[in-house]
Amino acid sequence: WDSAMAENGILKVGRLTDFQAHQMEHQLGAYTDCNHGQGLAVIHPAMIATFLESYEFAGKTIVPFCTSSSDSIDNSLHIFTELCPDATIAQALTANNEADIQPWLQELGLL
Repeated sequence: WDSAMAENGILKVGRLTDFQAHQMEHQLGAYTDCNHGQGLAVIHPAMIATFLESYEFAGKTIVPFCTSSSDSIDNSLHIFTELCPDATIAQALTANNEADIQPWLQELGLL
């Protein structure tokens, strides 16, 4: 119940939020018979691809990371190299263990 209240918009009234994919999926789910996870699995990649195609990343460094209990970010890294061929792609992290984050950031020189 707490999660539903947090993500259904009631607690966000009057505040800017940045998880448009979640709200878009609710609309998709209302018009189709897909479950929530399936809808997000379609919307997230499309949003990321649109973002990457909309900006110039030549000479920039992209630091990919995600959380996922079922998949590794390694399966998605080709998207960055295909859509941003002139960018540097840093070592990616599937951050399922909080203890992995700080050493990864240190190795990248970000801490």
